[in-house]
Amino acid sequence: MGKKALGVLILHGFTDTIHSVRILESPLIELGLPYCIPALRGHGEGSPEALQRVVWQDWVDDAKTAMGDLLRDVEKVIVIGFSMGGLLGIKLTAERHHCVDSLILVAVPAQLHAPIAPGRPFHFLAPVMMRMLKKWPMIPVYADRELAKEHDSYSWVPTDSIQSLFDLSIESRKSLKNILAPTLILQSRKDITVKPKSADIIYNEIATPAGEKKVVWFQKSGHQMLRDCEKDRVAREVIEYVKGRL
Repeated sequence: MGKKALGVLILHGFTDTIHSVRILESPLIELGLPYCIPALRGHGEGSPEALQRVVWQDWVDDAKTAMGDLLRDVEKVIVIGFSMGGLLGIKLTAERHHCVDSLILVAVPAQLHAPIAPGRPFHFLAPVMMRMLKKWPMIPVYADRELAKEHDSYSWVPTDSIQSLFDLSIESRKSLKNILAPTLILQSRKDITVKPKSADIIYNEIATPAGEKKVVWFQKSGHQMLRDCEKDRVAREVIEYVKGRL
């Protein structure tokens, strides 16, 4: 049998597991599309200590490996990235543009809310904070508190991995100018992890022609857009876009 025209690569977020993006799995199966949801290095283990000494280049390598596996069965890939997974999707698309059909970015941190994040007022203090603190608390942010009870991601991370996330954010933003692929950007205005203006930053800095890039705004969700109160609509927007690429 020959290769299928399209497959889907889904990349989860920082501290998350593959369950954070699983809402997209059943619709893709119904469409008969090959897909891959890799567990990124250091994630989904018994302890956040698994992230110790893992750097952003490791996550990029994991994404590249998953794409390579998918390309055995398909000609091109639709890349879907949630949060940090979207940063990886940007890097992947910029470097392997000939393999990517299109890009879907959900709550992607071109700019984080944290005051010590890149581009924020106290970023200069980040190295000091990283030396002082060995563990960084990760508090799940949901609009629906009942849904937050089902959250299964790490509750803290080694501080070094926060620095790696910062570095990835900087590197991915540089890559936007090298992307021409059709792009869908989904962002909640109530996100207090990622600054909502991240959607505008990505839209304005990505080289994709204006007619082939789009931002869809949500009004209620916290950062976990694929698990929070608007998850069904978010998933529907993603799947309808995928259908449009078939």
